Amino acid sequence: MWIKASAIHRDVEPSPLNYLFRMADRMLLDTYRQHARRSERDTNWASVYKSENTALADRQLIAREQVNVVTQRLRELGPRVEYVFWRYRLEGVEQREIAAELGVSLSTVEKDLRKAYGSLVDVKAGFDAV
Repeated sequence: MWIKASAIHRDVEPSPLNYLFRMADRMLLDTYRQHARRSERDTNWASVYKSENTALADRQLIAREQVNVVTQRLRELGPRVEYVFWRYRLEGVEQREIAAELGVSLSTVEKDLRKAYGSLVDVKAGFDAV
C-alpha cells in the first residue's frame, strides 16, 4: 500500500487519512476477491481434471478391450484374411501388391477384405448395442 500511496501525484485533500483507509479497504477487498476466484478456479480445475482422468482411463480400458475383440475376430477369419486386412488397412499396401505377395488373384484379396469388413461391422454393432 505504501508503494501505491507514494505513486499518487495528486492532492488527496481534504482528508488524506480517509483516503488511506479507503485505499486499504479496497486492497483488502481486492485480495479477498482474488483469493475467492483463485480458490474457485482451482476447485473447478481439480474436479474437471479428476473426472477427465477417470473418463480417460475408462475410455482407454474400453478401447483396449475393443481392440482385443477386433483382433480376435480377425484371427477367427483365418490368417490370410487377417494378413490382407492388416497389410491393406494399416500398412497402406495396395491390393494388387498383396495379391502378388500371396500368389492369389485380386478378386481373392477383395473377397478377403469384404469378409473382414463384414465381420468388423458386426463387431461394431455389438459395441454400439452395449
